[in-house]
Amino acid sequence: MDGILRGLMVSNHKEGLKKGLLTKLCTNPGKVGTVDELMRIYKTAMAWIVYSDSDFEEEMGTMVLKAWGKQDQLAFRDFLLQYCHTIDLDGFVEIDKTINFIHICLRTMDDKRPFHGIIQENAIALARDKAPLSSLAALSRLLVDIPECIPKADKMKGLCIMLIKCVNREIITRSDVKKQKDVEAISALLHYIWHNNITITVIPSLMEAFKTISSVDRNVPSPSIAIGALVQRVPVAIIKKITKDAAFDQSIPDVNMTAALARMIDWLEWPGVKNIHLWIVAFLKNLAAAKKYSILIKVSCESIVQVFKMLRYSDVRESSLAVLRHMLLSFQHQPTAFHKIVDLVPDLVKSWRDLGLDENHEHLKKLAELTYCQMYQHAGYPELYQPLLDVFQDIPQPTEESMKQMLHKSAWTCKDSYSDGRETSAAKSETGKTGLVNLGNTCYLNSIVQALYMTNEFSDDILYEDTVSSQKIRTEIRKLFAFMKHSNRAAFEPKKFVEVARPPWFTLRAQQDCSEFLKYLLDRLDEEDKTLHKLPQCTKAATTEMNLRKNSSNSGSKTKTNDKQSDGKQKKRTVTEKYFSGESLTRIRCLNCNHESMRTEIFYDLPLAFPDSGDSKSMLGGDPNSARNPSNHNPERDSPEGGPSSSSDAVPKLIGPVNWRHDRFTQSAIPESRVEGETRTGPTPWHDSDDSNKEVHIEEMLDHYISPELMEGDNKYNCENCLKLQDAEKTLEITQSPQVLILTLMRFAYDVKTCVRRKILTDVKYPQVLELPLTHTKDGKKRPAETDLAESADAPDNKRSRHNGKYRKTDPSRSSQKYTLSAVVFHSGSSSESGHYFCYARNLKGQKEGSWHSFNDCRVTRSSYESFSKVMKHFNRDSAYVLFYKRSDDSVDGESEAAALVRALPSHLKELVEADNMKFLKEQEAAAKRNQKRVSYSTENISYHRPEDSDDRDGPSQGFGGGGGGGFNTHVNRFVC
Repeated sequence: MDGILRGLMVSNHKEGLKKGLLTKLCTNPGKVGTVDELMRIYKTAMAWIVYSDSDFEEEMGTMVLKAWGKQDQLAFRDFLLQYCHTIDLDGFVEIDKTINFIHICLRTMDDKRPFHGIIQENAIALARDKAPLSSLAALSRLLVDIPECIPKADKMKGLCIMLIKCVNREIITRSDVKKQKDVEAISALLHYIWHNNITITVIPSLMEAFKTISSVDRNVPSPSIAIGALVQRVPVAIIKKITKDAAFDQSIPDVNMTAALARMIDWLEWPGVKNIHLWIVAFLKNLAAAKKYSILIKVSCESIVQVFKMLRYSDVRESSLAVLRHMLLSFQHQPTAFHKIVDLVPDLVKSWRDLGLDENHEHLKKLAELTYCQMYQHAGYPELYQPLLDVFQDIPQPTEESMKQMLHKSAWTCKDSYSDGRETSAAKSETGKTGLVNLGNTCYLNSIVQALYMTNEFSDDILYEDTVSSQKIRTEIRKLFAFMKHSNRAAFEPKKFVEVARPPWFTLRAQQDCSEFLKYLLDRLDEEDKTLHKLPQCTKAATTEMNLRKNSSNSGSKTKTNDKQSDGKQKKRTVTEKYFSGESLTRIRCLNCNHESMRTEIFYDLPLAFPDSGDSKSMLGGDPNSARNPSNHNPERDSPEGGPSSSSDAVPKLIGPVNWRHDRFTQSAIPESRVEGETRTGPTPWHDSDDSNKEVHIEEMLDHYISPELMEGDNKYNCENCLKLQDAEKTLEITQSPQVLILTLMRFAYDVKTCVRRKILTDVKYPQVLELPLTHTKDGKKRPAETDLAESADAPDNKRSRHNGKYRKTDPSRSSQKYTLSAVVFHSGSSSESGHYFCYARNLKGQKEGSWHSFNDCRVTRSSYESFSKVMKHFNRDSAYVLFYKRSDDSVDGESEAAALVRALPSHLKELVEADNMKFLKEQEAAAKRNQKRVSYSTENISYHRPEDSDDRDGPSQGFGGGGGGGFNTHVNRFVC
């Protein structure tokens, strides 16, 4: 039979005929008489498999071996044993074919046990340093097929390391399919070993791989990308732990870590790569957590184009897109990385469309989403981005909120990190909002700025409109808003803004009234705008008196402020007027002769008194009647009760009917008192007031504000028609509602008898949706406490009520205007000269309501209306003080969300923020290196260093419980901010 087989193979017949004849012989092999004849058949088959270069002879030898090997298993085993002992591994040339022959023989045998130990002993020798890749692949296929032959313990670990070293020698291109298949065979063996022996094999294997890719020795050839095909087989569950240990290992120099990460990115070129993107992204995240930003910056800038170009290949597109997405979304401090690929995007998208990828394809949608997000983050380059907008014009832009979330989740500084003792060294909170550092009793300023910043349209106008050097306050608040919007820090220090915006009569590092600061700030912003544009000063009051008889036909007429210039053009309004200015009409009618006097006033806030705040003759500030004194209509006459005066030392143009003299709030006007063992200036805290047990709805306060007032007794009206004091009726009407309504609750009532400005602790209930009464209703019906815009049957439609930014007059047929709550500034404490301010605010853009946030100086957390609206039930010194409501039927002046890509941060502000963000990254990296020995330090136990006069010591979260004396074991030492 041996002669027949060899003769058939060397015959001149065609291969097809030879194959048919041999197949017939192997299908029904005849019984061979002797063992020697079987041995000759085995040797013939072995020669065809091992020594022939013909694939046909190898196939036929395999067929013959399987057919006659089953006839006598003992003879076949003896033949293979003899063959194995004659193999010279050092001098054997066709080692891969030899391993393949042994593999075929073992698959034919029923009992393979005698060969397990032989192969285990020789496996590492077979995978020697100079073994060809094909030999390693043959050995790997054998071991995967017959795992009992895999070496044990240390030899198994040594085999894994040897395989990695051997693969690293190979230079493999995308077109070399055979070598790619060999590497896949080797990686399949490592996958089996690593998943079944994870404790003893994975770490040594990865250490060898990392040592290889992190080498910076120029005398050593560059590592092969084929290592990536091996590493991707490591169990996914341990990727996070391995990358974290490596990233935080201070013994690994930055240059080696940089080289390793760059070479891991090279692995993306391996065809069909699967899990490498998980390794790369995990390394990027953990390097960010370790604050090794110099590595991230270098690798991102140098590798971003390489990663992008990998998107051309469909077999690696998914992994490459995942890496590209994370690199760009996390690289937020500069547009450098994104701008490197901007010009490449249109061509790539065109090639994808040529391949049949339409706008609904997942990869195209992800790339478009990523591109939109980058244009939003790095706005200000309209010409550069226009081709991108053109190529993605058929794919919808993500919402602004979703883009913000994507950026926040990927930011290098999005996680809590170790702080070196300064709030500006900590990373942004999970809210994505930047707080403001308390510079020593500046919480009154911080809370107001944070509330104004969350008033989107106002802060956007401030941020994106140019300023000049003469606008000092507007220039600095613009910079402050830029840092609050784009800084990577948890909190920003508003030093320069405090310097220019602090009222001159405010004592440095002393507690102040946030409402007074708000009035001053808006007034100064308004004056700066008008000075720049040479606009006429807004008349606070235009008084027209008319002799109106009881039956006069024109008794309802009034004089209106002219909104147009002499040439008929609309006056240019300041940003303060645009958002906060409203108009009210006060009528005083003599009850004797019906003579009527009218006064039109511009207001920026409504000061709301408490209806039962006490004796209005002795309490200034607690009752608006004292502010609506007829003396206001007669500048030549002083207030009989010591009320507001027109003297020259009054604060200029303070908003609202009450123009308090600033000397009422200075130290000279307030006696000293002692608190917690320290002497300070201020009234004695009012701890025994019964106000804390009272409750009032803000609708009642508004009704009280606009309710008619009978002027009699000492408060009679000086009628110019009667030429003497007469009883009169005074009414107030809101003729023009502001876009942003500011309501100041007059909690700090100045008692002229005791010379103490105490705090009224009545709990005020304020709704999320408010109906502002424009005129007093005579039916006496209470207005609803709260209405939901989405559910209210009589909710107004969402039509735009302002056109082209014009100053909108309130519809005279309407008796109320709907507003939505946007911010609340709280005061925690017992008097205006002590305590602490913090605020709650949310974004209201158009008809979209954002989530609530708590702003407590540098601390920004998520909150809810249900949480802070009931705080006085638990902490009776923490009370709402200033409320911001946005008009519900207003839009953003025709501005759509797409405008976010157009309204770019000016270049000089962008450079300021980018420079500070880069400085912050370096600070974080330096701090991490200084504290490398404190890696076990828990961030939950960090105690920020605070000044000795700080108000934040021992304060509860969310800003609650800061006021003295009330609530659950609250402290009374928070009298400074």
